[in-house]
Amino acid sequence: MTPPTETETAPAEADVATTQPDAPETEPTADANEPAPTGDEPADGEPTTDSSTSQETDDAGDDALAYDGIEVPDGTPLGENEIAATLTFARDNELPEGVAQALVQREHEQALAAMEDWDKTVKGWEQEVKNHAELGGENYTQTRTWGKAAIAQFAPEGMADFLNKSGYGNHPLFVQMTANVGKAMAEPGGLAHGGRTGDSSPESKARSLFSKSWKTMEAAARKNTGEA
Repeated sequence: MTPPTETETAPAEADVATTQPDAPETEPTADANEPAPTGDEPADGEPTTDSSTSQETDDAGDDALAYDGIEVPDGTPLGENEIAATLTFARDNELPEGVAQALVQREHEQALAAMEDWDKTVKGWEQEVKNHAELGGENYTQTRTWGKAAIAQFAPEGMADFLNKSGYGNHPLFVQMTANVGKAMAEPGGLAHGGRTGDSSPESKARSLFSKSWKTMEAAARKNTGEA
């Protein structure tokens, strides 16, 4: 009897695990019906701005610069153009209404101060004329009378009103000039009469215009010639 033979068994093949590579990720395709981006859309995380809200804000800013509540002080020397210029400056610089009101008040106070200073100047001129050795004192009334006559005779229309309102009519030099002219008008053959009455010789004209100086010159001439 033969002993049993061992049956050789082929070794089992080792399991080979095969790993397939991951498929690449594909981007989603755009929907053909979806509108293409215009570039105006805000980026992710950026706040969106409502155009209607922006317009309302601009309108509110314009209303704030209308300065409807500005009050112009009563009796202000400021003219309409000066006030308008002040508000234009405030509006151009987007100043609040309270600051614009302060600007108007400041301009008003400066104008009042300038008027007061000018009034003091004019009164000072008048006092200087009153204290003048020849124009003032007892001669003040006559000085003014001569001056008015000269202005009435030779000044263009509207000048007298200008001199009164501005105060320039009180300047000592102007008063002296008009007084001299008025005095010359009052003399015989003077300016009021065209300088044609009486003796119209150069000597006579010189005597009437420079009476005091002429007398002095005449006396000196007599002394030099030995005349009494």
